[in-house]
Amino acid sequence: MSLVGLALRAPRGRGRGRAERGTGSQRMMRVVERNVRAYRRGWIALVTGFVEPILFLVSIGIGVGELVGKVPGPGGRPIDYDQFVAPGMLAAAAMNGAIMDTTYNFFVKFKYAHTYDAMLATPLDVGDVARGEAAWSLLRGALYSAASRLAP
Repeated sequence: MSLVGLALRAPRGRGRGRAERGTGSQRMMRVVERNVRAYRRGWIALVTGFVEPILFLVSIGIGVGELVGKVPGPGGRPIDYDQFVAPGMLAAAAMNGAIMDTTYNFFVKFKYAHTYDAMLATPLDVGDVARGEAAWSLLRGALYSAASRLAP
């Protein structure tokens, strides 16, 4: 029998011995591991999340800040506009990093790269893939948030 015939006769779906393949959290981590490995090659996409708030802060905080001057801060004390805007910019960068991963990257993986088709051809099920992608988005957002907390 040919390989195509064997592939067509192979069991599909949930009956592929999922029990001996590990728990749901272990399978979910395989999706996270896949994304980490993919970002080792495409690291520039991850770095842009760190550069984005700096560019926003330079353009809006400092550029517009020259026009605005000081704004009322906590307790009515005047503060510079760039100090007023910076926390929001850092929070928006963390959110954008996670949102970009769950929207645009999902679309490319689903429509063009067929990454999810390949994942579902393994012992992963739809829940494992969904939990893994959500965990990756949370991890990326947490990475940007942690970096913003470390920034002076």
